[in-house]
Amino acid sequence: MDALKLKIFDVLIEKISVSEFENWLYTSEEILSKVNDDSFIYELITINYKSKKWRLEIEELLYENLKKEDLMLMQIKNTCYKLSNSKSYIVSSNILRNFMNYFDYNTDSSIQYEIYGLYCENELVGSGFRSEKEFNDAVKKVANEILELLYNCQDLNEKRELIRQERVIIEVAKSSNFSLKQKIVAFFKKI
Repeated sequence: MDALKLKIFDVLIEKISVSEFENWLYTSEEILSKVNDDSFIYELITINYKSKKWRLEIEELLYENLKKEDLMLMQIKNTCYKLSNSKSYIVSSNILRNFMNYFDYNTDSSIQYEIYGLYCENELVGSGFRSEKEFNDAVKKVANEILELLYNCQDLNEKRELIRQERVIIEVAKSSNFSLKQKIVAFFKKI
């Protein structure tokens, strides 16, 4: 089942194409042997991957059937993949804003707090303390470092353990040129 989850994550972040995923899904003996016994797999196989709504259908199926930490992992990978491929400040800002819809200040992991930190640094651009290019470069660097950490994990359990950690060391490309005073001014301009 872990291999299936990883493939689903890969197709959602466009690491593999829909047709690659579909071919793998329909030819995997392990998956096909469980179709009659597992409603999740049955529903996954019955999705029309030629339809424009295939992504929404998979996401709904995942939200109904996966553990919170697997959903969190999917959201982190999806967000980081999009950020690493972002071409502009506006796109990066929108991706970060969307990520905040899933952020839980009380329970989320340190990796998610790294992404939250980027969201907060976005205010430095809006306040004129940081250029859009500097911000976008920093966002890409952090996103790529998180993806590399996840990529280096051997399996899904190791990825889950990584996102459970309270402290994950990421060489953050955030600007240290800004004083606390500048960051506070940016924060209050936001309000």
